[in-house]
Amino acid sequence: MNTWQQTWKQWIANWNSFTTSQRAACLGGCGLMLFVLGGVAWWSSRPEYATLVNRLSPTETAEVVAALEAEQIPYQLNFAASAVSVPKASLAQARLTIKDQLGLSPSEAESGQEFDLFADPSQIHQRLLRQQESRLARSISQFRSVKSAVVHLSKPASSTFLRDSTPATASVIVELKPGVQLTSRDANAIVSLVSHGVEGLRAEDVSVMDTEGRLLTETANNSSGDVAGQLEYRRRFETELSTKAETMLGEMLGAGRSIVRVTADIDFTATETEQITFDPEGKVKVSETTRSESHTGKPRAGGVTGVGGNLPQAASSGTTESSTLSKVEENETQYANTETKNTVREAPGKIRRITVAAVVDLTPPDGDPAAAKVTPVSQADVERIVKQAVGFDIRRNDEVEVLVSKISTLPVIPASVPPPVDWEHWVRTGSLGVGALVALLISWLALRKRQNSPATATTVSSAPLPVAMAHRMHQVSEQALRNPGAAAAVLQTWLKSESAGARTETLPARRRAA
Repeated sequence: MNTWQQTWKQWIANWNSFTTSQRAACLGGCGLMLFVLGGVAWWSSRPEYATLVNRLSPTETAEVVAALEAEQIPYQLNFAASAVSVPKASLAQARLTIKDQLGLSPSEAESGQEFDLFADPSQIHQRLLRQQESRLARSISQFRSVKSAVVHLSKPASSTFLRDSTPATASVIVELKPGVQLTSRDANAIVSLVSHGVEGLRAEDVSVMDTEGRLLTETANNSSGDVAGQLEYRRRFETELSTKAETMLGEMLGAGRSIVRVTADIDFTATETEQITFDPEGKVKVSETTRSESHTGKPRAGGVTGVGGNLPQAASSGTTESSTLSKVEENETQYANTETKNTVREAPGKIRRITVAAVVDLTPPDGDPAAAKVTPVSQADVERIVKQAVGFDIRRNDEVEVLVSKISTLPVIPASVPPPVDWEHWVRTGSLGVGALVALLISWLALRKRQNSPATATTVSSAPLPVAMAHRMHQVSEQALRNPGAAAAVLQTWLKSESAGARTETLPARRRAA
């Protein structure tokens, strides 16, 4: 108890001996130490979070968050709100909570440790399909023009008791990035990716559509998809021809002084023609058959029929013929004329007719003296240029109509607008510079004041101490070792008395100087 009291008195004595700046520094250090200890304690008491699911759409994130809030499970979202994290202690409970909303998470699907040995085979089959859907969707999302994708697979489970099974099918829904269109090449690449990623899936059984309901793949069994594709092809073709003609006229007449519209009649019928031609002059022996028959036999008895023929005189009068030989030969030869077989397949997209309507402004621009020196362009010149640009063909009965008229143009916005000045950046940079200069000035003044202050020289005497004083100091040292607390109290009292005496001596000297 005495030790604690002496220690407390020593602390109080030291605190009283501190100056105001020393006390402020001590309090600031204690406060900083308490703040650091509190921050470390708070950080160590927080639970460690683990990722539950990631790569979620906004709808899926809302469903997962609602399920976790219903079970009162704490969670955290990343900056994009596409990943959900929960405490490690609640990870298993959270997985069971969201199994109805999303099924298996991508991390669980990749690990493959969630399957039970005694699980239903149909459930395992559905889980495998969900894994394939998730992997294919992530692969399709890597396309530059695709923002996100959803894949649906329909694949019956294989069975050894079924001879004919339903083929697998797939449908892909893609969300395109703003201002980007999915080309036919990208659609074919998606179809190839999905068909090669699922066993037994054919390319014709994969359909791709966007979030606006447009079918991006041509399907033979879906006429609406064909019509949509035909309209899209026709629109792109007309836009391309219009752009080519307007670009040429814009370079010649100036920007905004021409308008060209193209209407195309396109035949989307796919035809296949087979033609067989025979050459009567050219003959080719196809087959030849030869048959030969020969017969050898004795002659039959001849004479008058009846009783007279059987008499001896009639018998002697009958003629006798020798043996005969008969031979039959048949030769059959088949010829075939030269045959030429041609198969012509005409792909859909044949241009039947093109009509072009163009409006041009041939008046010289106001206030432009250089335009008067340029050779004027006539309406016939514009018509010839438009015909060459769109590929005019008189055999298709194409038509081009050019109208000369004044075109009202919108005010031209300057191409380069000076960016606004970022005053906040300059103010922040200037404040940092001013702060650095002030700190440098204070440091220089403090260093200069310290150099100008007089230094107190201390002289150390090298003369030996008397024997009596040395003996006394030895006794004082032994007493201090035996009772260090009392020695510290005596030394503190002695220092206080000296500091008080020095203050009283300094005050009269200052008054005299004043």
